Parts: sequence; structure tokens; C-alpha cells
Amino acid sequence: MTLPGGQIISGVGGCIFQGPYGGSTSTSQVFRIDVGQWALDHKYNQADCTHSGTYGAISRRRVSYDWTFKATMPMDLSNLAELLLWLDQSVSIRLNLGDATYQNGQQPGENYVQKYYFAPSVYLRNVRTILDAAGKDVIRCEAEGEGNSLLFVMPDQATQWSNYQTAMGWPTS
Repeated sequence: MTLPGGQIISGVGGCIFQGPYGGSTSTSQVFRIDVGQWALDHKYNQADCTHSGTYGAISRRRVSYDWTFKATMPMDLSNLAELLLWLDQSVSIRLNLGDATYQNGQQPGENYVQKYYFAPSVYLRNVRTILDAAGKDVIRCEAEGEGNSLLFVMPDQATQWSNYQTAMGWPTS
């Protein structure tokens, strides 16, 4: 399986797309929406572990990692964001870390690679359409979702992503 894009050399903040596990793996049929702005929340879930040795205080332990995201994108009439909510399955996200066009004010060298967050399975909680006619801005959509998979920093965690695909029984190409 190939991830969407390659070495991105624009200011696009990423994309929300159908597939690779939210539907067809064919790149010609992937439903894709470009993200202009995003926020990512990393969090841990704690469980109460009360016992007699804490003198009445509540003791907690980290039991799992979780994450949520919020993305804003310009509305594309040929690719409406709310249609993603109607899918019977999850979607995938790619959230770019910066812009690979320049590195320290210089054109990138051959060794510079765009880094990004990638999650193969995300459930969208809601999609909101926003019109700011007074500000003469384009119509935008906000999507909020929560992870249904691990979140990878690519390409740094490419090996972990490959291991995850194998562990989940997903195809690796």
C-alpha cells in the first residue's frame, strides 16, 4: 500500500481521505479532501487504582494512549466534506508537519523529506460548514474526529507502520 502524496512541497496542511482501509485502495477512487489547518490532541487514559496503601487518596495508572483531531478545509463543491460522514467505515488522515519547500530559508536538499502524522483509521465525530461572507472568505468545513488506530510520524516510524499493518492483517503493498 502506498500512502497519499510523496514529498509534499506546498503549504497544504494534509488531507482526509477514504482508504486505504476506509474503502477502496485504488488511488483513482480515493475520496480526498485537502486540509488547510489542523490541531492534534495527544492524551493518555488513566484508570483509578484505589487500594488501602494510599491513605484514602486515589491512585491512577496510565492504561492507554488516545488522540483526537480537528481540521479546517476550504469547501470543495465537487468533494463535499460531509460526505465523509456518510461512509460506513473510518477514514484516514495525513497531517503535514510544516512545509518541505524550505528548510532554514534554503531550498531543500536531496536528503530533506516532508514529515507528517499518518493514521490509517479515524472516525469522524462531526463536520461543520462555516460561511464568513462578511470576511469575504471562502466557505470552510471543520471536521472533528478520534483515532481508531495508532498515529504514526512518517517517515520516521515507517518500520512501526509496517509492523502495525502486519499485526492487523492488512496488505503491505
